[in-house]
Amino acid sequence: MRRNNQYVLTTIEDHFYLLPIGQCAADMHRYVQLNETGVFLWNLLENDLPEDVIIHECCAHYGRNEWDYDFHAIIHDFLEKLLLRGIVRKDEMHFSIRKPYVKSISIGGLVCSLYGDAGLFHPNLDAFVCPPHPNPDQYVEILTDAPSAVNGTVILRHENLWVMCTDDRYILLFPNLTTIREVHLLQNATCVQIYCHPAGESLMREEIFHVFRHAFLCLAQCHNMVAIHSASILYRDRAWLFSAPSGVGKSTQAALWNETMHTPILNGDLNLIADGPSGPIVFGLPWCGTSDLYTAFSYPLGGILFLKQSSADNIVHLSVEKRILSFQSRLISPVWTREQLEHNCRFAAGIARQTFLAELQCTPTVHAVTTARSAMDLC
Repeated sequence: MRRNNQYVLTTIEDHFYLLPIGQCAADMHRYVQLNETGVFLWNLLENDLPEDVIIHECCAHYGRNEWDYDFHAIIHDFLEKLLLRGIVRKDEMHFSIRKPYVKSISIGGLVCSLYGDAGLFHPNLDAFVCPPHPNPDQYVEILTDAPSAVNGTVILRHENLWVMCTDDRYILLFPNLTTIREVHLLQNATCVQIYCHPAGESLMREEIFHVFRHAFLCLAQCHNMVAIHSASILYRDRAWLFSAPSGVGKSTQAALWNETMHTPILNGDLNLIADGPSGPIVFGLPWCGTSDLYTAFSYPLGGILFLKQSSADNIVHLSVEKRILSFQSRLISPVWTREQLEHNCRFAAGIARQTFLAELQCTPTVHAVTTARSAMDLC
C-alpha cells in the first residue's frame, strides 16, 4: 500500500494534520490529525510497501519485538482505518469480489472470469464459455454502486472516451453511454471493474459489452495480441482479412466472397491476431460491429487486403514500410501510452515480414473477388 497524494501533511501550531486537496477536498473529505507514529507511517508510505514490511519497519523504529502481536494489531487497525477512508491505497486494485460468479469465457486462449448479474452479460459471450479456471487472466466484475473517487492524469480525451492513468490503473469514462459510470482497469489488465447506473437490463447489457471490449483488448495486448478493424472470411482453411475505414466496403467484399465462393464470413468487423509457433493466427471475437457475424474458432492467417475504392480492380503490392504503416493504422488495440504504441509497431513489423499484405483497389463487383483471388492463390 502507499499514501494517497491527495492528502498533504501539514503542521498547524505544532500539531500534525493530513489535509485533503483536489478530488478529496471536492468530495468534502475531512482532515485527519496524526501523532508521531502516524507521521512516521505517512512518510514510510511514500513508497508502495506490503503490510508485513510496514510492521517490520515500525518494530525496528520503535524497538519493539517482532513477536509483539499487540503492537502488530495497533498498526494493522490504524492502516485499515486509513484504507477505509481512502487516505492510503493498495496499489493493486482492491478486488474483493462482491458479486456472484457467473461464468468463465476463453477468447484467444485468455480466460476471463465474470462476476455480477448474469443478465448483464451479452449473449455473444456464450459461444466462448469455458470451464472455470483457478487463475484466470482477467477478473471482470459488474457493480451498480458508485466507484471510489480516483483521479489520474488525463491521457486521452475524446467525445466517446476519456482515459485517465494513475500509478496502478486506467480509469475509463464514456460520456455518451448513459448506464456506465466508470471502468477501472489495472494497467496489467488482470482486473476490471465496470461501474454502472441501474437502468433497463437490455441497455445495460449492450453498453457493458461495449466497454468490456476495451478491457479485453488491453489484456490481449499484454499477451502480445492485437485487434484489427476488418472483416474476415475462411478461404482454403485460412482466414483472410479485408481491412478499411468504415464505409469503404470491407463488409461488401466479404459478402461478395460469401455469395460467389461460398466462403464463410468469420467476423464482420473485428479480428484478433496472435503470433503463433507456425505463423500468425486469427482468433474469433464476440465483438463484430453491427454485422452479427462472429465465430469462436481460430484459423491460420492467410493474408490481409487493405481496401481502396476504385473504378477498376487491381492488386497493389506494398513496400515493407507501407505494409507496416497500413497494418498499424488499422489496429484498434490501445495506443494510450508510448509503450502500447511501441508494442503495436513491433507486432506490425513482424506481421509485415511474414504475411501477405497488399492493397486491393476495388469495385463493389464480383470482378473484385476474381482479382483478389488471383493474388491469394499464389500465397
